[in-house]
Amino acid sequence: MRTVNEIINSLKEYLISLNSTLGNFKQYSNIYVLLRAIALIVAEQDFLVESAKESFYLRTAKGIDLDKRATDIGLTRFEGNYAEGTIFISSSSTTSLPKGLVLSTATRATQWELTESTVSSITEKIVQVKCLTTGFVNLEAGSILTSILYPSVRFVVGSFKDIKGNYTGAIISGSDREIDEAFRSRIITHLKSYNRFSKSYLLNKLTTIPNLNRVLIKENEEANGIVSIYIDSQDARVKDLVKEIIDENLVLGIVYKIKSLKYSYITIGLDVRVSATTNLGTLEDNIKTTILNFIDGVEIGKNIEAQEIGAAILNLPGVRGVVINQPSNFLTPTKGTLFKVSDFLINYIREA
Repeated sequence: MRTVNEIINSLKEYLISLNSTLGNFKQYSNIYVLLRAIALIVAEQDFLVESAKESFYLRTAKGIDLDKRATDIGLTRFEGNYAEGTIFISSSSTTSLPKGLVLSTATRATQWELTESTVSSITEKIVQVKCLTTGFVNLEAGSILTSILYPSVRFVVGSFKDIKGNYTGAIISGSDREIDEAFRSRIITHLKSYNRFSKSYLLNKLTTIPNLNRVLIKENEEANGIVSIYIDSQDARVKDLVKEIIDENLVLGIVYKIKSLKYSYITIGLDVRVSATTNLGTLEDNIKTTILNFIDGVEIGKNIEAQEIGAAILNLPGVRGVVINQPSNFLTPTKGTLFKVSDFLINYIREA
């Protein structure tokens, strides 16, 4: 960020570049005072701009600005927890102690309150206390707490006594409010695992569009960084909705291209050897459904081999063997084209 003197010098150099005599001024002259006033305003604006930039970016935002960045992705800062524990109380005479009675450590570093009303006596008893402020506390067993209202009552940190009568059971409890750097690290870790800009996320969003029969995403199809989105719809409104979703999920350095999905229609011909008892009606439905599912699952631009079609139905109940007649070998689609089955030619051969 520029200093006031740097801004004055810049203004002076600018005046000199214009061949203006105003550029030849002395310190504390009228023109100097004017330029200094301008420089002070510019410096203040520079500071405000830098502060705004610092508060906006995740890696530099602090405090409430960092909290705002986090809420954009559904995260909130971990607030501190109150430390809690137990103490022994006793007094030479019976004394009623109210709930909320404030107790202090010797250094007054922390203050505590009774969580319920109680009565102290010559016999020690254990009661629950809670710190009045959030944050991690490590208060050693045997530490003394005091009350200005009840100076005759003895308050000692502990949860039980050992066989020698020593107080044991320190209060190690509570947690500090999450500091900026820890919160920032957690936000960054969350973002690294965030699936918003992934192929599957975008695909799931697009498939929610009504009247969009099918959508396929092909990454780096034309070149690195270019994502082709093929849609099976000629509806202008559907295309607009696709564009809206893409615009909401743009990624720096990625170019999205919306393209119409094209189909190449094929006929599947096959000889199927079946057992003597096979129900051909049921089997034919299963064969057609299996092949259709297989063809629909083939990635755009990928070849289909005849043996892959045969393998898809070979494990169906009642099928003893398969010979694919059409296609004879493999099918190669044109760019941006998917195969779609237009007809089946199925010949059954029953085993004796």
